Amino acid sequence: MDEILNCYKHGKYNKCVELIKLIPPTDNVAENFTTENCALVCSSIIKILENNPESLTKAEESLYLFFENVTSVGLLPASVPLHLKLIVIFNFYWWLLFHSNKELNEDECEEYLTVVNVGLCRGYIQKINLSNIEPHLKMRLLVLNGQLCSSNSKHKEAFNHFQEALQLSINSPVPFFYIGQESGKMGLYDLMVEYFEKLLKAVEGQKERDWNSFNFVSLVLNWIHPHDEITEDEALYALAVSYGLNERFSDAASTFDRYFQYVGVSDFTTNVGRIIKIPNILTVFHDASLTNMLAGNLLRAENMALKANNQYTPHDFLENSKEEATLLEKDVDWLRKTIEEELLESDIIINVKKNDRMYNEHSIYFLSENVIAQLILAEIQKIQQSEEYTMTLKKIFSCFSCYFGGLTRKEFLTDEEKQIAQLIKALGSKTCLRIAQLQIQSGSISNVEKMLKRSLSCNKGDKDVLYCYAKFLIGEGRHREALKLWNSFSKEETTVTSNSVQSLSLRYFLTDQVSAVELEKMHKELQRYYE
Repeated sequence: MDEILNCYKHGKYNKCVELIKLIPPTDNVAENFTTENCALVCSSIIKILENNPESLTKAEESLYLFFENVTSVGLLPASVPLHLKLIVIFNFYWWLLFHSNKELNEDECEEYLTVVNVGLCRGYIQKINLSNIEPHLKMRLLVLNGQLCSSNSKHKEAFNHFQEALQLSINSPVPFFYIGQESGKMGLYDLMVEYFEKLLKAVEGQKERDWNSFNFVSLVLNWIHPHDEITEDEALYALAVSYGLNERFSDAASTFDRYFQYVGVSDFTTNVGRIIKIPNILTVFHDASLTNMLAGNLLRAENMALKANNQYTPHDFLENSKEEATLLEKDVDWLRKTIEEELLESDIIINVKKNDRMYNEHSIYFLSENVIAQLILAEIQKIQQSEEYTMTLKKIFSCFSCYFGGLTRKEFLTDEEKQIAQLIKALGSKTCLRIAQLQIQSGSISNVEKMLKRSLSCNKGDKDVLYCYAKFLIGEGRHREALKLWNSFSKEETTVTSNSVQSLSLRYFLTDQVSAVELEKMHKELQRYYE
């Protein structure tokens, strides 16, 4: 017994199964039942860790047969206690919801399979009489039922199940998390923060498992599914996100700092299949950077953005592009999602009807230094060496045209809106210029002039655009047009100067890179041509 529990404690599940199989059957049906279920538990963990489709299918078949034996009337002796029967049901429900590997028909998808499995689980649970169940088991059933309701978008019903579960186990972190999560789904962000704060306290107050009092029944009842535990780093991440949703940006920023202190960059791993799903480190740095920007911690925000860029370089992109063809698409989707969440959901855009947009004058100031610097610079710089760079820039430009177009066309702008409109136009100018330069390099020049004209329409005083456009026309043998262009735009003032932008990274990206010497040389060349 001690050897089995020690192997289980140290994750040696194969050894557990081998030792359990050596236990001879007895006349006690309940003991035999417990032994068999322990073996299934360890085997299930092994199959999950192996992540082999064939092994997962076999594991599901074994769990299903055992489950059928438990739930079929008359096939299992009454001498097997109810709580042992219930844990088998828990195991099978958990498998159906999170690890089912059933073959799908051509017209089916994973979402369909999830709906089917949720329906099966709800049907089974409704047959269970909760009045005769021990509190800790009833709590687990209520949590599971709440998950099923939430999966079917029945959030109020799910909320009630989680609240009832909490009353049965006030020290367990799990109900706190699910109540907070459901509160967030219903838009009750104050309540979400309240319960995630309680979640962190509950996690911090957890005691280590007492392995000395652990026995076979404990193994059956308490084996650690990935969905049954919450660690401190996961609780910190959830709390940071909830603060952000509640627009408590300073609290969110400081909680992200606590999170990074807790896990460290080198120890960071993606938590797959857990209650709280922490995304990859790149996304976490993006979240932390944006949160710090919204909190006004610009230096800290730029530091986080730099760390994000260091995690994902152009070289990395080229290495991964063959294996993950949709990587760029995901980044563009992330950009679009962030724009929607940070503008639409944080009341910067407070009403959207077709092309008419109303802006919150108090919140919109955040855009100038915060959102634009983070979203654009980080997304563009990290993929600038890829072959799909031009396409990506077009998508990014399209995103911003869509979401910011209404602002830049408004008739009457506040001072803050004027500043933001200038930054947006300057951004559009540089983005179009980058596209044009890449098209010239690739020899595909049919749309170059169109992009350069669009650049000048965004920022007439952009000297980088003027220099590139004049050079392009000269290369095409159109010297007279180049001179006319130069005379028309060379004295225009740019909308963005180094003094008007505080962010160092944004300043570098939006201000002119062409030198005064190069501009003077181009001016003399054009004048000399027509002397």
